[in-house]
Amino acid sequence: GGATIGVSGGYDVKEFFMEASIPLVEGAAWAEELIVDAGYRYSDYSTDQQTDTYGIRSGWAINNGVKIRASYQRAVRAANVRELFAPQGFNLFDMAADPCAGGSPLRSAADCARSGVTPGQYGSVPDSPAGQYNYLQGGNPDLAPEESDTYSMGIVWTPEFVEGLSLTLDYYDIEIEKGINNLTPEFILNECLDGNEAQCGSVDRGRAGDLWIGSDVNVSGHIVALQDNLAIERVKGYDFIADYGLDMGKWGSLNFHNIMAVVDTWDKQELESAEAEDCAGGWGSTCGYPQVDFQNNLRTTWTTPWNLTVSGLWRHIGEVKDLNGNGQDLDATDYFDLAGVWDVTDWATLRLGVNNVFDEEPPIAGGAAGNDIYAAGNIFPGAYDALGRYMYIGFGLGF
Repeated sequence: GGATIGVSGGYDVKEFFMEASIPLVEGAAWAEELIVDAGYRYSDYSTDQQTDTYGIRSGWAINNGVKIRASYQRAVRAANVRELFAPQGFNLFDMAADPCAGGSPLRSAADCARSGVTPGQYGSVPDSPAGQYNYLQGGNPDLAPEESDTYSMGIVWTPEFVEGLSLTLDYYDIEIEKGINNLTPEFILNECLDGNEAQCGSVDRGRAGDLWIGSDVNVSGHIVALQDNLAIERVKGYDFIADYGLDMGKWGSLNFHNIMAVVDTWDKQELESAEAEDCAGGWGSTCGYPQVDFQNNLRTTWTTPWNLTVSGLWRHIGEVKDLNGNGQDLDATDYFDLAGVWDVTDWATLRLGVNNVFDEEPPIAGGAAGNDIYAAGNIFPGAYDALGRYMYIGFGLGF
């Protein structure tokens, strides 16, 4: 609904960092190796932001077959150029009705007064006949960096009684604060009407108490929905990796590599004062993009004795529930890929393959998926294969 304006802006950063790796024990009973790694980084941004990041990791090899590891990491993400400097201007958002407009407003006079409706305006605020309202969008040069704390622990087991087998299990707990995001204008309005005074400062009604007449940011009614440090997100889960190599003598070798990812918790809060929404295994609402809670990839690779390597990959994506209440759940999806690499000579290689061999269609999310960098054409191309069966061939020369 608004004009596209070019982005102009930039920043620079000066950093100091140090790292250390400290071996504590080697070759002892119950401690074949015990090592601690640590690091620290100080960053000074020209946007008047300073950050400290640091971490500590430890690995304990009890023997040649068992290793335990753990880590803690404080990380940051500074705002990018667009988040900082995207031009501020009017755009339009859709809403069924302004709850404070019309002859019989949906909200009380006291609720609407919080959003700027005067007693004289209540009951006569004009509503948009198109169901479209103004909001001010754009960057925010005062954004602080996002911050996250990550805890992880895991175990690696290489049993001596099964040659070629390696098993890895890791647990992680990640919490992000000051997440850079912009609230939806309708969410801001409802928060204000429900008594969140902090959000009422972002509701600027026009001369008639409206939110849609005119296009002058100084006098026209609108809602301010700029980028801000808002979101809180917490993710917990497990990763399981199994590797097994099998020697087949004159027929070469087989390798099986399986990665399983299970998300136990994926909570999102748009505001610290808002309730957390459980996004694990869901899409839509405040969760947006599909937050898959179960995925598994199994790759089988045959290294032949004829300078040819052939592999097959089975990709499984678990079911994702529709949190918008439209019943548009995304079914579990399976993809099968085939690939081959032939070393024609010592300096020439031929590669070819087929992804999504059975031409599996992506699950349809419908119009609620939106149209942005994550969604297009009623589907989520980043999470699923949007193009169906995909074939490729390549030729490489080495010098």
